[in-house]
Amino acid sequence: MTNQIVIYPDEISKLAEEGGKLVFKKEAEEELVKLLKIKKKIDEAIERVKEQIKQAGESILPNFKGVEGRMVKAIYSYHGAKYEIQDPQKAQGFYRIVVYEKPDTEAIDNYVKEYGELPEGVVAKEREKSLSLRLKDEVKSLEEKV
Repeated sequence: MTNQIVIYPDEISKLAEEGGKLVFKKEAEEELVKLLKIKKKIDEAIERVKEQIKQAGESILPNFKGVEGRMVKAIYSYHGAKYEIQDPQKAQGFYRIVVYEKPDTEAIDNYVKEYGELPEGVVAKEREKSLSLRLKDEVKSLEEKV
């Protein structure tokens, strides 16, 4: 027996359209909450599936790297440094020293407050701006962790 989830794309589009009116219409918040709850359930379900795939694969092959279906690919990806230098003396020739300038944001902000302009040799970077949406209970739980 297969589980079946029915999704009505028109209803989701309608929720999105109404939820997008949050700035102008207080009632739109309810529609946005529905969308966020649907997303949270889907994200949780996907995480459970990923964990099941990991467990099943590693039970068959200890060095399981992933699996490919007809339309889905589930593969491991690695993040962070691959190696670490524990003893620079012994690792001669296998590392490089990297030096770079990092802006001191606090010092620059203080200078701008005091003089009303950026210090010479410093320019403001274009930064990507994104809007995040969270249910307030999720925001509260994030604040408790910090």
